[in-house]
Amino acid sequence: MVRFKFRPWESNQILSFVPPDGQFKLMNYRVRKLKSTPIYVKPQLTSDGGICRLNVMVGMRNDPGKTVDSVNVQFQLPPCILSADLTSTHGTVNILSNKTCTWSIGRIPKDKAPSMSGTLVLETGLE
Repeated sequence: MVRFKFRPWESNQILSFVPPDGQFKLMNYRVRKLKSTPIYVKPQLTSDGGICRLNVMVGMRNDPGKTVDSVNVQFQLPPCILSADLTSTHGTVNILSNKTCTWSIGRIPKDKAPSMSGTLVLETGLE
């Protein structure tokens, strides 16, 4: 069990915790009613004849004066996807055996927004 120290979060928005032994999941969260995020994610998906074309762009929304480091985009592929071939212009893309796709971007470059693109093959009979 992970124990969080909430006082640093409440005062300075610093997450402090005592880790357990072994591997563990630290956090999973959603933010609602957030007025502005420092980055944007623009996914595009087109499908034709059982082949889907995926393109995802990530970039800075505006220049906050600070860099945004350690950016990771993660999503779950649906069970009907037989195979996926994805590459990126910046960072690395991995597709795990449980069909989780992880795009590790790192620091977002200021000159060009990173993009990930490729194809997804659907099960036979699906459009």
